[in-house]
Parts: sequence; C-alpha cells; structure tokens
Amino acid sequence: MTAIVPDKMHDSMSVVELLRSTDWRRTGEELAAALAILLAFVHARHLRQQIDRLEEVRRALPTQHLGKFPDYMQRIVDVVRQARKSVIILCDFPAYGALSNPEAFREYRHALEERSDGGVTIEVACLNDDLRAAATDAEFPKTEQWPEWRQKETNLDHLQKLLARHGKRAKAETVTREQVIELLCAEDKRTLDETFGGAHRCQVKNAVPLYLWLVDGSQAVFAIPSFNHRSVEHGFYTMDPRLIEGLLDIRARYLADATCDVD
Repeated sequence: MTAIVPDKMHDSMSVVELLRSTDWRRTGEELAAALAILLAFVHARHLRQQIDRLEEVRRALPTQHLGKFPDYMQRIVDVVRQARKSVIILCDFPAYGALSNPEAFREYRHALEERSDGGVTIEVACLNDDLRAAATDAEFPKTEQWPEWRQKETNLDHLQKLLARHGKRAKAETVTREQVIELLCAEDKRTLDETFGGAHRCQVKNAVPLYLWLVDGSQAVFAIPSFNHRSVEHGFYTMDPRLIEGLLDIRARYLADATCDVD
C-alpha cells in the first residue's frame, strides 16, 4: 500500500506564487505611511507639550502683552473681579469700551458694582467733562465720512446696542453722529454717577498718557493709548512691583491738579 505523502513541491510553489503575487512596493508604501502618521502623532504630542509649557512660562512672566483695544477688555473684567481690598482706575472715559465692546463693558460695570457692594475701595480718575466731550468727538469720522463708517457691520451692531441700552427706538442705519456722541456722553455721566457712585472720583484737566486698572496694589492692566487712532491702543498685564510703582507715580502727577470729590 502506497502512503500518501504531502506534495511538498506543490506547497513550495504555492508559497512562491504567493510571494510573487504580493505587491511589495504597495506594502512598503503603506508601512511608510503608517510610520509617518505615528511620527506625526508623536511630534504633535511633543509640540503640544512644548506649547503648554510656553504658555505656563508666559503666564508666569510679570508683564504680558494683551493685544489691541478692545480685545483686552475682558482681562480688565477678570482682574477687577479678583479685587479684595482696592481697585484704582485711571482712564479717559468712565464708560470705558461702552461702544467698542458692549458685552465686556456690561460685565465691567457689573464687576465694579459687585466689588463696591462687597466693601472694596474704588478710586477712579478720568477726563473732565470738556476733555471727554472733545475726545469723544475726535473718535469718530467727520460728518461727510459718517455714513460710510456707520454702515460697517460691526459698527452697526455696536450702535444698535448703544441705542437699545438707552431705550432709543432709532435704527442704527439712520442714527446721526451727533446723536451717538450725545449718547456716549450720557453713558459716561451715568457710569460716573451710578457705577462709581460710591467711589472716590477725580476728573483730570489734561489728557493722560496711559490708562490703569490696579487691583489690591499687586496686579494691573494698563493701556498705552494712541492719540491718532483708538484701534492701535495696546493693553498689558503686569505684576511687576517696580512697574506698578511707576504707573502709580504717573497717576499721582495727573491727580495733583485734578478736581476730586470731597470725602
């Protein structure tokens, strides 16, 4: 009886044929692609860790650039909310950012009023009535350019919110330059009388070279204004005691001949 022996040659040929039929170039490309994805993942993770570390370092720096006006308004709000003892303010308008960032301005007023109700001492110094009126007038394009400025989408939105805040039924598309200036002056007066009603208030007689929000004597947001165009006003955050001392010195110089409330 003849034993059945596996056809080894046939099996070998099957393997050879299988190897010949395999597209090794394609397999190599797939492996290379998989390896590239893996390396990209590892690199991205490492990069994310580095970015997180840089952010930690940035936050640890005593002074940081916060961007242009009105983007840093929210940081002012955040700092004011941390006040436990005092808030010292030096700025041009009591209603700072009321038109340019109405949402942050609303939070700003609320934060100040909340801190005041909680017993935090608030001191504010701003331009006097005449200087505020002149500065407000200078912020807007002249009458002939007004319609073009007004029609910009962002400006229309901000103007409509200003009108609504003052209970006006007028449409932003038709509001005049004079009406807007009048409303902003009224906004400043209302903020000075209401939000800062319990604060120590001073009105300076000269344009100030910087704006300051100092909380508990230890952390501050300050802005360096441009007297040519408000949009290039830059804000900064600092915990540097020497810089804070310098900022307070500048403030003291402008308060020397200011008109202040009598305690």
